[in-house]
Amino acid sequence: MLAAGKYYVGDLCYVLGDKNGFDWGRVLSETGFLGHYAPGTKDRLDPDENTGRFRLKGAKFFSSSTAHGDGCYPDDEGRQYGVDAGLIGCFPMSALGDNPQTDGGHVVEFAAPFGCSVCDDDGTIKIGRLSIKTNWDDEEDGE
Repeated sequence: MLAAGKYYVGDLCYVLGDKNGFDWGRVLSETGFLGHYAPGTKDRLDPDENTGRFRLKGAKFFSSSTAHGDGCYPDDEGRQYGVDAGLIGCFPMSALGDNPQTDGGHVVEFAAPFGCSVCDDDGTIKIGRLSIKTNWDDEEDGE
């Protein structure tokens, strides 16, 4: 569970870089490339072991790979999320400093503690009340 509050929701590469006082390469290293590896090793994790929950500089956050990598994905409240690192997550605004840059995603307020779940077999990532569809069927893809 993550605490109630305001969160950046989107591709975390846009907010966990030097614009907001982070080093994206170090973020990836310290989190095992956000759950793909056991942190500090080259031991690949089974996808079922990745809960998507992480801690960075004392902040609890969530991240999940998308079903189709980069692209633009909708949530069920009408927002679109541009993705360039193949992932969507949420990070507390309070941990992003005084004037955070929030390109590529949205600031969303959650009134109560909330759960998150990594991309399921249908390509849906859940962040609190939000469902973000990162898979498309053949009709949507134009095939």
